[in-house]
This record gives sequence, structure tokens and C-alpha cells, in this order.
Amino acid sequence: MGLVDNFLSLAGAGFRAGTPAPSDDFWYSPVGMTTAAGMRVTSAQAMRLSVVYACVRLLSFTLASLPLKLFERVSTIKSDGTVVMSKREPTNHPITDLLRHPNDWQTAFQFRQMLWTHVELRGNFYARIIPGLTTSREQLIPIDPDTVTVEQLKRNGRIQ
Repeated sequence: MGLVDNFLSLAGAGFRAGTPAPSDDFWYSPVGMTTAAGMRVTSAQAMRLSVVYACVRLLSFTLASLPLKLFERVSTIKSDGTVVMSKREPTNHPITDLLRHPNDWQTAFQFRQMLWTHVELRGNFYARIIPGLTTSREQLIPIDPDTVTVEQLKRNGRIQ
């Protein structure tokens, strides 16, 4: 019995080791990750810890505040016949407006902050591209990564 155990028993605070039942893996395996102690922790549970919340917020805030620019490759042929590759920012590319205004309820910063939060906590970020049916522009609608199942198609190997 360690010092902390002695103190807790004197204080009247009993604690139980978190030993999961054998059936727990069946029910909780799609959600959360197994820790070294053998217990599963979801991203929602992890975000309740102030340290995790602060780290995720700092990283997502910082990464979302970085400028996001689109470049296109340009090749020019010199008079001696050599090809020089360079890049430039396009003036009228359809994706630039989508990056500046991803959807009707989020700013570009909020969208990118959500993107990085999902990547940090779940490892992936998914968004559905909605064509401009009711509005004149396309929209990016975020999807909860916990609800997405990625499958590889057998006929052509593409990811669905």
C-alpha cells in the first residue's frame, strides 16, 4: 500500500481501479482510444480536462490564424529554350472564394479552427462540398469524423 493509498483510506475516500469488463471492448471499441491503463477515452472526455482543452485550443487557434493562400504553377520558356518554373497567386480561381467563405454560418477562421480541432482530436477532418444550388457559391459543410466510415472501392481503388 502506497502513501497515497494510506492517505485516501484515512480520509475515508475509497477508490476503485478502473477495470473494464470483457464486454466493454465490444461496445466501446469504435469510440475512443485505449489508454495505457486499458480504459477508453473519447475526444469529448479528453476535452473536459483543462490541459487537453488548452493545448487543442492553442494549436487550432494558431494553425487557423496562419494565412491560407492558393498558388498555381507557371512555366515560362526563356529565349535560350530553358523552362523556368515559378508560382503565382491566381486572380480568379473558384476555390479562393470557397476558402475565404466556407459556408453561411462560419468565418474562414472558425472553419479552419474546427478543422484543426478535429485533426488534433480524431486524426481526420471531413467536409462535404455542396454545390451552389440556392446560393451563387459552393459551401463546405463540416462532418463529424466520428460518424464517417472510410471505404476503399474494389473496382477502382478510390476512397469513398
